[in-house]
Amino acid sequence: MAVFGTRIFLSLEKFDDIPVTLVSLRTSSASSSSPKLTPFPSWAMNKWKDCNKIQAAKGLDVDSVGRLWVLDNGSDSCSSKLWTIDLANNDQTKLIIQFPFQKLKHDLVLDETPNGTFAYISLWGEQHIVVFNLERNQSWTLDTPGIKVFSIALSPIKDQEPRKLYLGVSTTPTNCTSCIKGGNFPGKRQADESTNYALIGSVALFLVLSCIISLWITLRIRKTRNSNEKRNAGAEEMEIPTLPSPVSPELVDEEIENDLYGVVTAPPPRS
Repeated sequence: MAVFGTRIFLSLEKFDDIPVTLVSLRTSSASSSSPKLTPFPSWAMNKWKDCNKIQAAKGLDVDSVGRLWVLDNGSDSCSSKLWTIDLANNDQTKLIIQFPFQKLKHDLVLDETPNGTFAYISLWGEQHIVVFNLERNQSWTLDTPGIKVFSIALSPIKDQEPRKLYLGVSTTPTNCTSCIKGGNFPGKRQADESTNYALIGSVALFLVLSCIISLWITLRIRKTRNSNEKRNAGAEEMEIPTLPSPVSPELVDEEIENDLYGVVTAPPPRS
């Protein structure tokens, strides 16, 4: 999306039922009804399968002199391009550069410096960005090792501070050299769906295994606890029998003789 004056410019995804990908609408209107999207700059400039027209608009930005920069992804038969539309001069359209490579471009930001105007372009899922210089009409790639770029942005201008370039990371690995077919991106959609299904299946399997292991541990603990309780309840304390006092052999012999001869031993006299 880009804004200039009372006009808003939008880029739309290219599908079979969407005839144009670059539209505009006005923010000021006397009518209370919702504004209608208008093909921009015209229906003719959005003709599909015509390599001299806009095929699939993506990144948009407006520079300080009122030019709308349009990043065009192209199609299966047309290479990607970079257009400018002079909003202050009757929307005159100019082809700036036709890129020599066919890759899925996604976003665009402009950086106007004393050394010239630069356009930074992100490539979907690639580990580099494209840099274009307007004055030299040249483009080159800038590597971003380990970073698969999805979106791109620049920090605001602050006095003498240099601007910073921010890169949005792509979380889904995509082979962007083959994911575009007529602008419908079927390859990317299939890769996204396959990745989501595999992730959901892995999470579900992990949850099921976790529940089974947790249930097994709980049952084992409960079984061990019940066994211990039964063992404690069934245990009986054994009473130790009282043993008789030891008797000396002399007393035993004396009692035996008394029993044999009928002698009764008198108790000892009381003192």
